[in-house]
Amino acid sequence: MKGEKPFDAQPAFRHLQEVSLAHQDMTEDTKGSYLPSQILPFFQLPSMRMLIADSVIESGSSQDEPQAIDIPAIGPSPISEITLNSSNGSRGMESLISSCSSLKSFKYQHSDSHLLAEGFRPSAFYRSLAGSKNSLQTLWLDNYGTHLPFTIAGVNETHDEWFGSLADFTALKDIRIRLPNLLDVRYQPEPSTALVDILPSSVESLYVEGCKENGLGMLIGQLKTVLNKRQTRFSRLRRLDIEGFFHDEEDEDASGYQENTATNGGQRVIKARVYEMAEPLQTACAEAGIALFLRDRQIS
Repeated sequence: MKGEKPFDAQPAFRHLQEVSLAHQDMTEDTKGSYLPSQILPFFQLPSMRMLIADSVIESGSSQDEPQAIDIPAIGPSPISEITLNSSNGSRGMESLISSCSSLKSFKYQHSDSHLLAEGFRPSAFYRSLAGSKNSLQTLWLDNYGTHLPFTIAGVNETHDEWFGSLADFTALKDIRIRLPNLLDVRYQPEPSTALVDILPSSVESLYVEGCKENGLGMLIGQLKTVLNKRQTRFSRLRRLDIEGFFHDEEDEDASGYQENTATNGGQRVIKARVYEMAEPLQTACAEAGIALFLRDRQIS
């Protein structure tokens, strides 16, 4: 990245390897944001390897996003790790991801709380990451993100929740993803494609977020099928995490469960029946030497 003196003869920040971008505004209402074009110049620094940024907002149309800086094309970026927190990528952060020649880690936390936010479109990220199928080792396609029922565009409803098959991501080890983005369920009791057919054989850790209690049985069944294939296809699998809304509900009395089975001294705990549902999976994991964790984000 060359410019005016003294950077007209050689690039600036030639040895910079890591960049973290955040906003100092203290309130959510006044918090600023970045356009992908505003952080893209960092991708062209010759020694860059890692970029972390908060509140990166990608518009639905490339024509809507002004080019903040005149960036000369200098070839692929050496960045191998991208982390985007509280961001909104309606086009799958295409310009950032496609510029990387060997992306190894991509972590994205979705947020609908921004003024220009659009609904989550995981398939857009699949298209953007398609060029990294042979290099990507870590994929977090959400991390306790904010998904609201309404955005500025109206009702936040999409029929495009499935990310797509991960089977061709041959280097992928660490996966963190929401259940409706992992499995194509969409108003049906079982996914259109089984979990064993969409996971890569390289997977070591799978963290599934956003599992509702009424979908837990289906997910457990899919995971047990994966364990049955562990010797032949998933021998590297070492850890499973399942996160969801598993604590006590307001109608717990009507459900027939006593208060002491759902709460502990007034504190929320995971319901006993959730542990009961997961017990067969826990047994199978213990026999296979795989760690299993049940989580609820509202329980510390």
